[in-house]
Amino acid sequence: MSQTKVKKEPKDRLGQAVVSLITGIFSIFFLLLAFPNMNINPGVGAFQIALSFILALIGFVLGIRARKSPKGRGLAIAGITLTVVPFILGIIFIPLSILMPFFVHVP
Repeated sequence: MSQTKVKKEPKDRLGQAVVSLITGIFSIFFLLLAFPNMNINPGVGAFQIALSFILALIGFVLGIRARKSPKGRGLAIAGITLTVVPFILGIIFIPLSILMPFFVHVP
């Protein structure tokens, strides 16, 4: 009996790559929308920064998973690129947005 090894094809993760790209776009959108709102209503701005961070985290994980797929590799890399910036800025600005109401006095 001869046994032949069958090479497993990588899973098609095109859907994850597309979702990574979309969440990257929305996370940047919410991050840019949060900065003007931090002056007007700090609570809404903090929520938008947190939402941007969560979307970036989801998009980053899905982009990493879809990166090795034969289809959608470019979309996955674009999704990773778009989610890195809001992810890093979220790490910096989430603690600041939580503490900002304690330091800013609005008459």
